[in-house]
Amino acid sequence: MHCINNISKPAAISSHHSKYNACCNKAPNAKCKESCKKSLSRNKAAEDIVNSLRKGGCKNLPPNDKLFQCLINSDHEGPRNRTKLGVDAAKKYCCRKAQSEFCKNKCFKVFTVDFSSWQIFEEKCLRTSEGDNLAQCLDEVEEPCELGCDGLGFCDNFNNRPTELFRSCNSETDLAARSDYGDWLRRGVIELPMVKDLYIRNSTNCHPITWKTIACTLQLKPCHRHTQTTRICRDDCKRVLESCFDWERIRGDANKITIHKICDILAPQNADEGCNTFQSFFEHRDPVEEASITKPCKNHPCRNNQYCQVNKFCSPDSDCDHHQCTPGCRLGESTKFMVPAGTYAKLVTNMMKNEECHMICQCSEQGHIENCATNYCKKQELCVSGGDRIEHGSTFYMGCNLCSCYDGEITCSKKQCAGHGVDIADVTTLPCNSTAEYSPVCGWNGVTYPNFHLANCFGLFENDYKNGTCESRDPCNPNPCPISDSCIPKRRVCLHSVYKTCSQYVCVKNKSKFVVDGHINCTVQPESTVCTTSGETLKNPCSMLYNAQELAYHGPCMNCVDEGKEVCGADGNTYSSSCSAMARLVHIDYYGPCINVGLIDNIPKEQCSNVVCPELKQKNCIGYTPPGACCPVCGGAVNLLYSQKQIDRIMEISLNGELNESFTVEAVLSALSRKIQVAECTLRGQLTIEMNILILVIPSINNPSDLQMEACVLEAEKIAVLVQRNSPQVSTELSLSILTAAIVVHQEVSNSAVILQFPILCLFLVITSLGI
Repeated sequence: MHCINNISKPAAISSHHSKYNACCNKAPNAKCKESCKKSLSRNKAAEDIVNSLRKGGCKNLPPNDKLFQCLINSDHEGPRNRTKLGVDAAKKYCCRKAQSEFCKNKCFKVFTVDFSSWQIFEEKCLRTSEGDNLAQCLDEVEEPCELGCDGLGFCDNFNNRPTELFRSCNSETDLAARSDYGDWLRRGVIELPMVKDLYIRNSTNCHPITWKTIACTLQLKPCHRHTQTTRICRDDCKRVLESCFDWERIRGDANKITIHKICDILAPQNADEGCNTFQSFFEHRDPVEEASITKPCKNHPCRNNQYCQVNKFCSPDSDCDHHQCTPGCRLGESTKFMVPAGTYAKLVTNMMKNEECHMICQCSEQGHIENCATNYCKKQELCVSGGDRIEHGSTFYMGCNLCSCYDGEITCSKKQCAGHGVDIADVTTLPCNSTAEYSPVCGWNGVTYPNFHLANCFGLFENDYKNGTCESRDPCNPNPCPISDSCIPKRRVCLHSVYKTCSQYVCVKNKSKFVVDGHINCTVQPESTVCTTSGETLKNPCSMLYNAQELAYHGPCMNCVDEGKEVCGADGNTYSSSCSAMARLVHIDYYGPCINVGLIDNIPKEQCSNVVCPELKQKNCIGYTPPGACCPVCGGAVNLLYSQKQIDRIMEISLNGELNESFTVEAVLSALSRKIQVAECTLRGQLTIEMNILILVIPSINNPSDLQMEACVLEAEKIAVLVQRNSPQVSTELSLSILTAAIVVHQEVSNSAVILQFPILCLFLVITSLGI
């Protein structure tokens, strides 16, 4: 029943319970039938219904049981999406991690149309050492790892752990652990997938705290920081099995049931560098004294058909809603995995040996998946470099540059490496060994290059760029819109290369076209919030024009104490205010106009001597100096590679360019920003002069505590692991599906220079392939 609970909560059962009464007649026994009817009559929340069934006579129902299937299949609050989505479209992405064609096909079938095959799939493909990566991926869809564990009663030794990751730390799993623990001690037996009865040995070597910790670990699912896996350590597995179980009483063939084989499932051998030990949970942690971290979406405050995200426009210490509930679309009939309205989802439609087929659909404002594009297929081709064959989905280094192989395409960052026989003094550290002169040009793609040498380095010709920063150029002069429409600047950085066009504006229809029943009505226009120069937030540019106001920036108005003062963004653009930079999720490098190009170096040295850098939020902290920027910043930092080939292929099949905005830096940053669950942290980013996407997760408050600073670093690392594992958390959203590799780059910094790098974590993430 725990498995059913994981699969169905909180979406699988609607709040309209009367239509489910007939399902109770499909219960396998009288006790379960009675429990079902009582549950439907007494409970309103889906989680309460599932809990009530579990506590009644329905404890051991498999997911393919007729009762469970009836409850799932009766829940249709909107149009049926089975032909588009199946049982769980997100989990279908995990099928690529299956270790055999049989398991890949069975997985795809289970999560498309035939959940009745679950037991065979579970036994043959998940409950084996080879099925560990697949099982971890499925868990990741259902319960992503999130920071913090607190408020537990039975599993109180897991409390006060604000910067540790857990998949399922809540009151429900706390009660389930208590139930398991009591059941084990009462019966003296534990049931594992391979063994029906595993008898507990009455030994002083097995203190009750051991059983309690095991029960809580299995339910709360602590995640390893650098891999987000929930595997237990093999040494712990062997020690517990040897010391705590009576092997003489174990039923079955002793040749089949061994400690080694059981640990192959519970603690696979490849987990030595990414496992969770029981030892760390044997002792209680003291309450944290310093300022805490806030996770507004942790307890699912939104309705089942809504997507929850942290309200980045609400300061953690302000009296406002710290979360936002927006319409969303569930990616399947029996999943709680959701994408927000307005986004495009990339869904797997077929999965063959070396080929995957996808369709691209939009999540409407009404919470329906629609506007699905024609299927397109891609082969997972090998890459070739210097005669070496490189597996699709792997990451590696060429010289000092991080590279990834994706569908036959090798993508690398563009650092300037010091070659053999080259004097280090002759290396500028900038790509193509370009000069550090700041004489900016604006490329057709919306990128500001510090000088034309760097523009040429990245393949732009003289007619592909104009003098000056992109932010300084007026895209509405001359007016590119139809003669009766108004032009509003909306700058973006495009990632495609198939067409050398990247719109930097939006066209708004003339006032006369807003007339509805004789009155001007801007509500008929799409909602696209803008902030005016008078500090007023309006729903769309139509309202702004109707009220004769001017644009300050896109998005809600923010409270900026330095409003009106120019700032230099880390992307090399001078912005009219810090709010204008933050509205584009750009980190502020320093105050005043941009005047310099920062060198790229991990060796402590003075850079940008004519620039005054802002004080760090902590004197010495974990942070990073963005490539080409002058000043370090405290927080987590991750470099991301993306697949140009994948972007261009999708752009070529899309109709009328409707997917253009999905492949912008702004779209990628906005989607990644939704992954940040800590209110005290915010995401910033840019396309760097090394042509990778840099994300910074930095404190959103002025005086962060050590705990809050660590939380921001961990949030950045969490995103890096999701990208590196090619998790469905990123693969299902079109804007993020283009990301192919991630490397953590934050290090210890001070106001003067970079002090110390952290190579171990970087190396660990780089050698982990996308297929994990």
